[in-house]
Amino acid sequence: MTVFRYHAQPDGSGRKRPYAQVVLTYRRRTYEAQMLVDSGADVSLIPFAVGVDLGMRQHSGEPVRYLRGAGGRVPVLPRRVTLRIGEHPLRAQVAWVQDSSPLLILGRSGAFSRFSVEFREFEYMTVFRHVGELDAPLPAQA
Repeated sequence: MTVFRYHAQPDGSGRKRPYAQVVLTYRRRTYEAQMLVDSGADVSLIPFAVGVDLGMRQHSGEPVRYLRGAGGRVPVLPRRVTLRIGEHPLRAQVAWVQDSSPLLILGRSGAFSRFSVEFREFEYMTVFRHVGELDAPLPAQA
């Protein structure tokens, strides 16, 4: 079981949001990131600069795709990466954003199929329990 504390939004509003510490790996390069846990997002999003740091590039003739969400229409390229949440790595498809958007979002695809994810708003924490740990008790109130 892995527990993450909520963090204040970077916009200065003081609102706390569920972020998770995730290690992304692509072709032997790694990037450690605080990702917003978004149960309403179908897919995880990584910013253009993070993809470049991981060694991603657009292949010749590869078409840009577009996702629609609360933020509007977002140009992306799909990529398969390894996400590590706590001690648990998993392969997942992410959408590598092709504009200057700073989005780092952990969506349902991949992560939510391997973890029970509990948002404990009243404690400002998110609990990730890997499918192999589902018999473990929930953490005590902090």
